[in-house]
Amino acid sequence: MILTFDCLKRILPELNETVISPERILAKLAALNVKVFDAAIEENGYYITTAKRDYIFLKNGMAHLIYHETLAHEFSHFGCHYPADFLRRKHQLEAEMMSLICMMPLTNLSRLNAVRHQFDNENYDLLMRRNKGFEVWSL
Repeated sequence: MILTFDCLKRILPELNETVISPERILAKLAALNVKVFDAAIEENGYYITTAKRDYIFLKNGMAHLIYHETLAHEFSHFGCHYPADFLRRKHQLEAEMMSLICMMPLTNLSRLNAVRHQFDNENYDLLMRRNKGFEVWSL
């Protein structure tokens, strides 16, 4: 997890200090020549790499919060793409944690936890997953 964080911190120096907006992620991906497409797909998102180019596909019509989390998740796959022989489960866990760090930097966690009783179920679940990442990896 620390290696993944360090890789992404090189790409986004503000990671875990401020919220990384979808617009910031899209701008960074464009600068890195990663093509992002909205598509009629079953899953929320896919990261695909080829010998010549990297692609991210995002499901059409997602709610803003889900779009933000999915975009950050797929960006994390791009930022620290592992060779195919790595365990998919570890890869998914690390990408999810990095997406939550993009959305909820460490500097915001205490404020978010103070008002978590006001969150709907979806936001509360995201915050609880982010808190778990802090507990396990101190990120």
